[in-house]
Amino acid sequence: MAKQQFNVYLDPETVRLIKHRAIDEQISLSDLVEKMCRRYIQENR
Repeated sequence: MAKQQFNVYLDPETVRLIKHRAIDEQISLSDLVEKMCRRYIQENR
């Protein structure tokens, strides 16, 4: 699947926490954010 880039603005603490979670899970920041978005969409249909 082709991926598309877009910008989001988050507070610095949220960015810090997301970056640390990606490191902990040993996945890229992009993959973690995609995973989080997909989970949110799935749970909120």
